[in-house]
Amino acid sequence: ITNLEGEKLYLLGFYREGVYLLRLIKKYCNLSNNISFLDFAVSRNVLLKATINDLDFDSISKLAPSRDYINIDTFAKHIGLDSKDFPVEFKNMKINKMSEDFKKVCEYIFSSKKLLLKIEKYLFNYKNRIKKYFNNTFQDLEKNATILLIDIGWAGSIQKMLTEYTKHITD
Repeated sequence: ITNLEGEKLYLLGFYREGVYLLRLIKKYCNLSNNISFLDFAVSRNVLLKATINDLDFDSISKLAPSRDYINIDTFAKHIGLDSKDFPVEFKNMKINKMSEDFKKVCEYIFSSKKLLLKIEKYLFNYKNRIKKYFNNTFQDLEKNATILLIDIGWAGSIQKMLTEYTKHITD
């Protein structure tokens, strides 16, 4: 990795795999002194919640698994609720974004202003924590710093979500 202009260069490693790759680069590559390393504890799932702006079926379904199934306790935690917020008969439901159980859970959520407000408050606070983390991570970087993203993946989903998230950051 060479920075031909001699300006400060930051390598930003996304947790988990990107950080491992960063550590390998740091250990085995002969790098110039103007390169700094930043471990960035942000995953696709973290950014996913931070990019939700409108609470609707599509946004809630982003937080449900596509392939596997989870129980109502786990899903409730993903959206800032508690399993006690749901009727007892939901206890044995298997949640997957394609399942009938998921549709029933969403219908229940959207029929309750109280639950919607609870989720909105959770997402608002969640976004504020993420924004604070971004600000703390990047506070010492020079304006217009050159940052290289280090991640191991095949679809670019974390980069797409990072782009989507940063569109809404004002400071």
